[in-house]
Amino acid sequence: MAEPFDLFYLPFRPALDANGIVVAGATLTFYISGTSTLQAVFADAGLTTPLANPLSANAAGVWPSIYIDSSKTYRIVLRDSDGAPLNEVDPYVPGSVGGANGPPGSADNTYTILLAFKASDIGRKTASLVGVPGVPDGRFNWTLGDFTGRADDVNIIKADSTALTVGAWVRSIETAAKPAGQTAASFTTAGRLTGDIVLNPGVYNLGGTLTLTDSVSIYGTGGKRGQVSLEGAGDAPAIRVAAAGGDERNGPSFSDFTIFNRQGIEIGDRTAAIGDGGGQTIYHYWSIKKLNVIDRSLAESPSDLGAVGVSITKAFNGEMSLCEVQGYRIGVLSNGSDINTISCNRISGWSEFGYLETSATSFGSQTTFIGNDVLGSSKIANGASYKSTGRHPSLINNYFEPQGAMHPQAGFVDFSFGAVPAYGGNTPGQILSIFAIGNRIDSQSFGAFVYRMCITDARSVVLIGRQTSDASTTPSYFCGAPGNRLDTVPMHSGLRTRHYLISEPTMGPEWHGHQDEPGVSFANGGFSVTARNKGAFPYTTIVTGRPAFVEHQGDTLVIPAGNASQPIPIFPGGYGGNRFFDNGSTYELVLLARSSVASGDTLSVQQCGVTDASAGFGTSYETFPLSNQFRELKFTVPGRPSSYQAVGFHVQSATSTGTIYFQAYWREIRGSFDKPLRIGARFYWTDATGALRNSATPPTTDLGGQVVGP
Repeated sequence: MAEPFDLFYLPFRPALDANGIVVAGATLTFYISGTSTLQAVFADAGLTTPLANPLSANAAGVWPSIYIDSSKTYRIVLRDSDGAPLNEVDPYVPGSVGGANGPPGSADNTYTILLAFKASDIGRKTASLVGVPGVPDGRFNWTLGDFTGRADDVNIIKADSTALTVGAWVRSIETAAKPAGQTAASFTTAGRLTGDIVLNPGVYNLGGTLTLTDSVSIYGTGGKRGQVSLEGAGDAPAIRVAAAGGDERNGPSFSDFTIFNRQGIEIGDRTAAIGDGGGQTIYHYWSIKKLNVIDRSLAESPSDLGAVGVSITKAFNGEMSLCEVQGYRIGVLSNGSDINTISCNRISGWSEFGYLETSATSFGSQTTFIGNDVLGSSKIANGASYKSTGRHPSLINNYFEPQGAMHPQAGFVDFSFGAVPAYGGNTPGQILSIFAIGNRIDSQSFGAFVYRMCITDARSVVLIGRQTSDASTTPSYFCGAPGNRLDTVPMHSGLRTRHYLISEPTMGPEWHGHQDEPGVSFANGGFSVTARNKGAFPYTTIVTGRPAFVEHQGDTLVIPAGNASQPIPIFPGGYGGNRFFDNGSTYELVLLARSSVASGDTLSVQQCGVTDASAGFGTSYETFPLSNQFRELKFTVPGRPSSYQAVGFHVQSATSTGTIYFQAYWREIRGSFDKPLRIGARFYWTDATGALRNSATPPTTDLGGQVVGP
């Protein structure tokens, strides 16, 4: 005899605010379905003691046991303390609402013939199917929803009495769990599941990839391997989230279980080209938390790019946190995905990339990588602990530590395009900004670089590091799109000024500073670099061979008191081997200098250079008194003789009573016919006789154009 009551199961989560805090005073109101007429609920199975309606939760958001009359249909509304609706279900069917599975049905509702199962009463809510060839034994829950085109008689089964547009029998994956040592149920490789799935403790032998769609949630009861573990998918991913069509869907939610497989999780299709539309689904609001994703071939050396722990393609507004990914060629791959957060994970044992972010034209932007522990050493050239070609990557407060030998051409943090896998034939986009702050990198002199930064398109670079290996010889450096090292960096990207804020990392011994493009104003640009060794000075000024006592603050050189008569070389374009000066051109060095004391300090300047035979030369020093106000000093340099590698100046303090501050700027002096001044649409120069001439086109001879004036 059927019982006249059902125990009510909450069809949605308790009301929480944006911070996950329970909403105090939340209420449930029970109505007759389709109306606003209250309908009674009870505190006992005999339906004799009515509860308050609306019914208030306690301060923890918990309601008392609620019994409803199973002969009636309810409309249920969840509201906050002010009466604002938070959620509503109409009709409420005891045991299953919108894909949320309720209590199990009678134990004897079991079938051994598929046709009999399909003809069974859906009002029983739960039924079991056992002993049917080709169909794994399991329990199925009656689930409301549109299952058109998804019934496969394995995981989703149509009831004879009800159209698929209304509902279907959906397999409960939890029945596959068996104690260790017994045979676990297998899932068809192409099987598709939907709804929330709760995993009981046990090892799940998948027998192939578990393919999911839409906003499926899988929750385990623990992350330790052997407690809840998905295994046995072979070389394919253990879990794949994929759906046909170019629409937008809610992404999956996974938490508290282990994957032990050659590949882990794949959200989206990384083999397809990414673009607007293009038939590829976009996944929003995905979540991966407290998972262990372990490469079953950890002791091997993965050789193909398919060995990925967690792969995310064209997914937005999601997060991965509190996970451990161990092994794989690539620990975590973010492919053409935007505005995601990867935080507080431990990624170790990988062979090429710990984390790889690949952009695809305009996709792949603004992913934040924060608070992660990345342990490993790339065994492959151009590999890295972290690599991104994203448009606006952010790298904050992570720890990078090598494990074992590293390939001599690999490194730690790489913002560049070299050797990037082209998933789906995608073309990487542009790196428009780089933000890396507070990262701890224990480089230990491993590899080719600590930071490698492509600035071909970057308009701003912020790099404030905590490189812990003070004795490390591994440098950081800028590069162009092909990955070639740049030892000076341009201050403009087209007509846009660039902004650099660099502090702490060790730039390599070849690093010299920045350069300014001819004919482009430096105004509004920014360059503040306090690297531990060479360079980083304004405009086209380059300082090389700088004595260790010299400090610098942004664009200003600082000579501490007590360091007299120690020359500082200042050369445009580098010292030795540079060909910065054109023959026949004239250049000017402008020094702005002051002392911390009102009088008594001096600054001495000597013109010097290096010949093609590597012989040095220098004029006598000229000395200038300094005060505590900036003084401008100008020095003219004729064109570099063809027999010289470089010309420049030595600057030193002859007294150094106080602290001396100075800035140095180079500029080319124009005015000859081959270096004319351009004013508006006309060109001006002074000829050999001293006459001022002008022309509407660039002059080709000294006496071309017209003389200005009478």
